[in-house]
Amino acid sequence: MPNKTRKHHHAKRIFAIFAASACSVSLFGQAGNSAAPSQKAQPAFVTFVDNGISLTGGLPGQKSQSFRGKLFIENEVLAEMQPAHFITFALEPVTVEFTAQTWMATGPKGGAHITLNLVAGKHYFIELRTKNAWPVTKMFGIKELTCQQPQKEHEHDKPLDASHVKVADPPVVAETSFPACS
Repeated sequence: MPNKTRKHHHAKRIFAIFAASACSVSLFGQAGNSAAPSQKAQPAFVTFVDNGISLTGGLPGQKSQSFRGKLFIENEVLAEMQPAHFITFALEPVTVEFTAQTWMATGPKGGAHITLNLVAGKHYFIELRTKNAWPVTKMFGIKELTCQQPQKEHEHDKPLDASHVKVADPPVVAETSFPACS
C-alpha cells in the first residue's frame, strides 16, 4: 500500500473510533439524563454478641468462654469486643467475611471466619466465642444464630462502648438494649 494511501486509511480508522466513542458518550449521557436518580439500598443489620460469661467457660468439656478480641470485616478491624456486650452495624447488602480473632492480632488470618450474603432489610445475629481457653487461648468460634436464640441469654447485655468501635463506616446502630426480633 502506498504511503499516502496508508496515512489516509489510518486517518479514517482514527476518525471512525473517535466517532464511535462520541456516539457512545452521547447515548450514555442521554440515558443518564432520563433515568431516575438511584436510591441507596436498604441496609442489612448485623448484631454481634459474645458467647456469654461462664465460670467454667473455656475448660475442656465445658461451654465456650466469652469472647474478648477483635472483630474483623474482611481485613479491617470493626470493633474490639468485650464480654457481655453486643453491637449492631448497618451494612450494605453484599457478600462479606467476618472474623473473630485474638485482641493481639494485626489481621484476620488464623481466626474463626464466617461468610454471609447479606440481604437488604434482614437482621443477622452472630455469636463470637472462645472455644478453648485452657491453659491458653487456642481457638475462636463465630456462628450465625436465629433471632430467638440469643434473646433470653443476652437480654441484660450492654451495648459495646463507642471507644471499642474502630471504624466510622459502616455505621453503628444506636441501641440501649439487646435488639428484639421483628
